Amino acid sequence: MKKEANNKDRLGGKAAALHQLHEAGFPVPSFFVCEEGVPLDLAKMLEGLPGENFAVRSSAVGEDSKSHSFAGQYESFLFVEKEDVSRKIDEVLASANSDRVKAYREAGSVDEASETRVMVQAMIDAQESGVAFSADPVTNERGVVVISRVQGTAEKLVSGEVDGETFRIGKGESSVEEFEDVVELVRRCEAFFGQPQDIEWCRDATGNLWLVQSRPITTLAPIRRIWDNSNIAESYSGVTSPLTFSFASRVYAEVYRQFCRMMNVPGSRIRQQNSVFDGLLEQINGHVYYDLLNWYRVLALLPGFSVNREFMEQMMGVKEALPSEIAGKIVEESRRGKLADAVALIRSVFGLFGQASRIEKTKKHFYRRLDQALENEEIDEPLQCYLDLEEQLLKKWDAPLINDFLGMIAFGVLRKICDKWANGADPNPLVTGGDDIISLEPARRIREMAELSAAGKGYESEWESYLQKFGDRCLEELKLESPTLRDDSATLRMSVERLAERIREGGITEQYVEPTADPEIRSWFKKRIFGWVLRQARNRIRDRENLRFERTRLFGRVRRIMVEQGRRLAEDGRIDKTDDIFFLTIEEILSEEISRELIAERKAAMETFRDDSPPPDRIESISDTPEWNSEMLVTTDSDTSKQGTGCCPGVIEGRVRVVLDPRGVELKSGEILVARQTDPGWVMLFPAASGLLVERGSLLSHSAIVSRELGLPSVVGMSGLCSWLETGDRVRMNGRTGLVELLEKKGEE
Repeated sequence: MKKEANNKDRLGGKAAALHQLHEAGFPVPSFFVCEEGVPLDLAKMLEGLPGENFAVRSSAVGEDSKSHSFAGQYESFLFVEKEDVSRKIDEVLASANSDRVKAYREAGSVDEASETRVMVQAMIDAQESGVAFSADPVTNERGVVVISRVQGTAEKLVSGEVDGETFRIGKGESSVEEFEDVVELVRRCEAFFGQPQDIEWCRDATGNLWLVQSRPITTLAPIRRIWDNSNIAESYSGVTSPLTFSFASRVYAEVYRQFCRMMNVPGSRIRQQNSVFDGLLEQINGHVYYDLLNWYRVLALLPGFSVNREFMEQMMGVKEALPSEIAGKIVEESRRGKLADAVALIRSVFGLFGQASRIEKTKKHFYRRLDQALENEEIDEPLQCYLDLEEQLLKKWDAPLINDFLGMIAFGVLRKICDKWANGADPNPLVTGGDDIISLEPARRIREMAELSAAGKGYESEWESYLQKFGDRCLEELKLESPTLRDDSATLRMSVERLAERIREGGITEQYVEPTADPEIRSWFKKRIFGWVLRQARNRIRDRENLRFERTRLFGRVRRIMVEQGRRLAEDGRIDKTDDIFFLTIEEILSEEISRELIAERKAAMETFRDDSPPPDRIESISDTPEWNSEMLVTTDSDTSKQGTGCCPGVIEGRVRVVLDPRGVELKSGEILVARQTDPGWVMLFPAASGLLVERGSLLSHSAIVSRELGLPSVVGMSGLCSWLETGDRVRMNGRTGLVELLEKKGEE
C-alpha cells in the first residue's frame, strides 16, 4: 500500500493505475511519465515507444481517484507526431490552471490544486474503441457490465459528441460474443483493484484488445462492508502470521471454488466471482476475520439462498443475521434471468443429491488420497513438495466440503423440525455421535496414561503411540507458526502427570454421557422423517470433527515444509533465522521474493498488534477500510447475567477459572472452565472441568461438539465473557438455555 501511494504521488492517479496493471500483465500500451515538465532527453524517451504517433494525456495526483475522476477536465491529445510532443506536454500542463478545472474543483469540494504529470503513451490506431463499466453507474447494480462502443478512437464517445452503441450484460449472462474479451477485461480490472472500475479500451487492426485507462466508478453508492470473526477465531485466535493468513486465504479460495464446481455451478459464474473467492478472509490488525458479504455471495451461487443463509449463520456462529435489504441486493446480483436461474437451480439440486448419495465413497477416496500424499516424510525440495500437496489435496478437498455443507443443512433442518414437530425439543443432546469421534480420543488416551502413572506403571509405549498419531495437534494447531507436540511435548507430559496426581488424590470422577431419548412425535410419517434427518445430522457432525483432524495432519505437513524452507533460506543468508519464514506470504515464498526489510516491518507490526486491544468481533463500515471505536467493544449484557448459545444441557454452579493460555494450567475440583476460544489443544483440560463457558464459537464448533460427546455442560458465543468474569467468581450456568448468571464476585463471599 505504501508503494502504491508513492506511485500516485510520483506518477499521478491515471499513470499509477496503468503502471500497476502493466506490471500485472494487463495489455497496456507502453508509456512514460513527465513529472515536472518536458524532459531534456524527450527524443530518446520517445524512441523507446513503438510507433510514430503518441497520446499525450494528463495524470494529476488526484485524478482518477475514488472520489474524483476529473474526467475530461484536462487537455488530452491523440495521434501526436514526434515533433509536436513537447508542445502538447506544455499544453496539458497549462490546462491544470484552466477555468473549467478550477470550476470542477469548486463544484466537487476539492480543496487544493493537484500536481499534474503528463503521460506520453504509444498511440494505438484503433479500429474500434469504447468504455466499459464493471457495475451499472446509473442503477448501482454490481456485476452488470455496461459497454459503449464506437468505430475508431473513443475520444468523441468520452467527450459526449457521439453516443455509440451500448450493451448491458448481466452477471452470469452470456456476453455478446464480440465483447467477451472486454467483459473479461473490465471484470479482471475490478478484481485487481478490489472495486468497480470504469475502463477505456480499444482494438487494433489485428484484433488485439488494449487497455488505455482504468479508474474507480465515482458515482456508485457506497457498499456496506461487514467483517465478523465468529468461529474463525476458534481456528485463528489472536494475532496470526502473514504466512498462515496467506496460506489460509489460498486454501479457502481454492476449496470453495471446488465446492461450487461440485455443485454444478457453471465455470463462467465461478470465474466471474474470483475476487469474491479470493476475499473470503480478511486480516485486521493481525487478526483473522470473515469478509461476511463475500460468504453470502458464494452461498448465493447455490440453490435455496434464503433458507441456507440461516443455516450458514448457525454454522459460522454469526450472531447478527444479514439485514434483509443487503440480502436482497446479493440475491439481485446473482440473478441471471428467470430461465437461467431455473436451469442453475436444477443443476445445483442434482449436484447436491448426487454428492449426498456418494458421500461415503467420496470420504473413502479422500482418506486414501490423503494417506498417500502424507506417507512420505522426507522433504527433498520444499517448494516442490508444497506444490505437490496443493495438487494432490488442496485442489481435491472434496469430502470435507460436501460433508460440511450437508451437515449445515441437516442440523438446520433438525432444529426446525424440533421446533415444529417436537414442541421445541433441544437438538443439541440428540446429535452426540458416540465413541467414534476422533476428538475424544486424545482425552481418553491422556486419561489412560495418567491412570498408568497414578498406579506407578510406565506409559512410554502409549506415549509414543500418542505422538505418532496426534503429534501435529497442539494449541492453535492451524497456525503454521505454532510449535506442535513433535516440537515440544513438555506441556503434554505435565498435563498427564498433573492428572495422575489428581487421580491419586481421588479428585477426578468419570464423565458420563446420559443417553438422550428421542422426543415424542405422534405422527408415524413425521417420526420416520425425523429419524432420518437425525441420523444424517449425527453422521455429518461426527464426520465433520473427524475430517478436521485430517486438516490438522495437512497443516502439520505444510508447517514442516515451510520450516525446512526457512532453514535453507537462513543457511543461504537470505533471511536471518528459520522462523523469519513466518513473516513472508506463501506467494512471496513460492516466487522467492524475499525481503529482509519487509520481514522487519511485519515483525514490528505484529508486536504492536499483540500489545493493542483486539478489534471487536464484528465490524461494519461503508468503506473498504475496517473502522471501529471503543463503543463497539462494549457488550449489552447486564452486570449479573450473560446470554450465550447452549450446547450441552446441565445446570452447574461453581467457581470459574478464566484461562487464556492452557499451558501448565491445573483446574481445581468443581471449577468451570472459561475461555476466549478453544481448539483441540485444550482437550486435556476438559475432563477435569465441571462446565465449559466459551466466548466464541457456534453449535458446530469444536468446543460444542466435544463437550456434547463428553457430557460436559457448555455454553458458547458470549461476547466479552473473559472481561466480564475473573477467576474465583461464582456463577450458575445453564447448558440448555445458554444463560449464565453471576452469583458472587471473587472475594465477596
